[in-house]
Amino acid sequence: MRKKFLAVFLVSVCGIAHAQKPDWVKLSETDEMVWDGRVGTREFGKTRSGKEMVVATGRTVDKKTKRITFEKWYVLVDHCRAGQGQLTTVDMDGAYKYETDFMFKGGTVASSLAEMLCYAVSERDGKGI
Repeated sequence: MRKKFLAVFLVSVCGIAHAQKPDWVKLSETDEMVWDGRVGTREFGKTRSGKEMVVATGRTVDKKTKRITFEKWYVLVDHCRAGQGQLTTVDMDGAYKYETDFMFKGGTVASSLAEMLCYAVSERDGKGI
């Protein structure tokens, strides 16, 4: 009886753990790096100059050193609608780091990150990308 209870308990705990949503989702990967997005952080906002953007929190993982860097990525909504533009990377305090050009289906890391961000715009606008 005790073994049966333990077996049922372990199966239910493992099932619950397996059913939980992940905290991070892999968005892109190269031989050296992995880019993960934090689940539930994608949102609309405005840049300091007042332009509408979509932003999410992410991390980069260096495969060799295992170093993790947290940052935020954003794309202007106008660039999402155009299907090309700049992906801007900022630190966790919002300080500018760099920009990278993207184009939907461009096959680059920036394109993959921008597509994830811009999906929210296409959902809001009722269109696909």
